Amino acid sequence: MSEEQNKVDANGADNENYFSYYVFVFISAIIGFIAVFFLAGVSIDRLTNSGGLSFLSDHRSFASTMIALVAVIIFLFIAIRFRKQLKGFFLSELFMYLYMGVLTTVVNIVSFEVLRNALAKSGGEASIGWKVAEIVAFLIALIFAFVVNKVFVFRSLNLVPTKFFSELGMFFGARVITEVINFAIMWFMIDKKGMNETFTKIVASVVVIVFNYIFSKYIIFKKNAKEA
Repeated sequence: MSEEQNKVDANGADNENYFSYYVFVFISAIIGFIAVFFLAGVSIDRLTNSGGLSFLSDHRSFASTMIALVAVIIFLFIAIRFRKQLKGFFLSELFMYLYMGVLTTVVNIVSFEVLRNALAKSGGEASIGWKVAEIVAFLIALIFAFVVNKVFVFRSLNLVPTKFFSELGMFFGARVITEVINFAIMWFMIDKKGMNETFTKIVASVVVIVFNYIFSKYIIFKKNAKEA
């Protein structure tokens, strides 16, 4: 292959990487805005309920929007200003796995909070409410996690039934195991130790991310010699 052809191929690959990078940045900005907006709203509610920063109660939506907007602007500035340095890192398999793991955790936490608050408003028993919310949030996050890990992280686009259902079965089985671990941590910290539910959920989720990485990387989506 000629030197000119090599340059063309390199430029084409680089352009493709930058396209993927900007798509990643754009999607991350949208998801980040939604996540920060929601978490800021929850934090404001808790602060006002506890008697602090009561002046924010009348401007909850505006304050949440401003906090989320500032966070996204900072993220976009860093991502664009240092794109050459960050491109390879952001598009690496390890980072993408951890990133999708964080997104899955956000989906899980947001689903948990929405369901828990809805059940609390319905007048259900608190000790049962968080358990129901956790199970449903787990199922929602499970579906999301399988799709993003298969398609975006490991790029396992093989839809042959035997391969697909093998990955699906192992993925679901591994997530059931880690959810048992997650549930046990939450039961111990909330019901036995009386700790804050949201804080407990975050701690348990970090532990789950570590175990899920081990299962997915070395068992579920492990590539054989021909695929490597």
